[in-house]
Formats: sequence, C-alpha cells, structure tokens
Amino acid sequence: MREKLGKKLCINNDLTWRDLNGELVVLNSKNGDYHMFNEVGRLIWLALVDNQNTSDIATSITESFEVDFDHALKDVQNFVHDIAQRGLLK
Repeated sequence: MREKLGKKLCINNDLTWRDLNGELVVLNSKNGDYHMFNEVGRLIWLALVDNQNTSDIATSITESFEVDFDHALKDVQNFVHDIAQRGLLK
C-alpha cells in the first residue's frame, strides 16, 4: 500500500490502545492480536488517530528526532504499509 503524500488514513474501529511508558500497545478486539510500537511508532500512531496525513507526520518526526524529511517520510510510509497489512487501518 503506497499512499499519496498527504493522504489521510483511518484507524480500524476494532482496536483499543494504551500508552505505556513511551510505548504503545494496540489490541485488535476482533482477533485478539496485540501489537507494540516503540517511540517513533507511537508518535506515528497517535498522529494517525489525530487524523494527520503522512506529510505532517513526517514533519513531526523531523522535529522530534534528528532525521531529514525524506527519511522520515519513508519511515512513515513503511509503518503505514506494515499496519495496513496487519489490518489496523480501514
């Protein structure tokens, strides 16, 4: 799944998540799968929940971590692709 720059993405409604000590735990109530995300994954996830697009999320990453925009955008796109494959996006 390669989304266009700036495309808005939606989290699956069957999910519950908790912020635990800088990491995020996501539970898919439909199949019982748990997913854990590190600090960067947490930032991306919370931005998606806040309806931010991939470009805005990449900008946030460049402001929080020492990484250039292109690298941050690629990381966001890879994360989005991964969670889409896991059924976490609708």
